[in-house]
Amino acid sequence: ASDYKYRSLMAPYLLQWEAIKEARSRGYRFYDFLGIAPSCKTCAQTNSSRNADSSDYTPNPRHPYAKITDFKMKFGGRIRAYAPAREFVFKRIWYLIIKLAKKIF
Repeated sequence: ASDYKYRSLMAPYLLQWEAIKEARSRGYRFYDFLGIAPSCKTCAQTNSSRNADSSDYTPNPRHPYAKITDFKMKFGGRIRAYAPAREFVFKRIWYLIIKLAKKIF
């Protein structure tokens, strides 16, 4: 997040752009912004390996990721669907402590 007072400086855009440039300089071909809001046009593709046509994508405006999706889409690129992330718990006590800490802080 950035300070509302300085939002015209567009710091989050600069930060992401610099990260993209750094990734390219290291030879990476892809920069993954992670999740985006679903669209009725892409719902069927969410769990497949097919790519959605970015020009035909409209995020669900009621989804919690709608605004961050708009931010991400301004960088261009393609929408790619990957298998969903999973958490594997190896030490249950630490998992519960971290989960509790996230609720508190």
